Amino acid sequence: MWKRKSDPLVENTLALVQGMAKAEIHRDSAPIEVAEPAELVTRSNLPKPKSRLFDDDEELKARLTEFKAVQRKFEREREEFCARTMEKVRSSLGRNGV
Repeated sequence: MWKRKSDPLVENTLALVQGMAKAEIHRDSAPIEVAEPAELVTRSNLPKPKSRLFDDDEELKARLTEFKAVQRKFEREREEFCARTMEKVRSSLGRNGV
């Protein structure tokens, strides 16, 4: 089945190639201009990456301080939740102080 679908494509491609081979190529007597090769890219001519994510060190310090405070809050909340949960488990088992 796939062969039947590809046969017309192969025939068209073959006809195109044969037509190009038979075509006469006319060249002007003027010389062909050759483009200059592109400059090679090396490490020395690459643009320098931005060394800092933030333009202002104070902005970075403020964000970092805020992030750490939020992380400490989450840690405290987790510890409190764990303590409450364990207290409920102990009281339901009747083993307070275990």
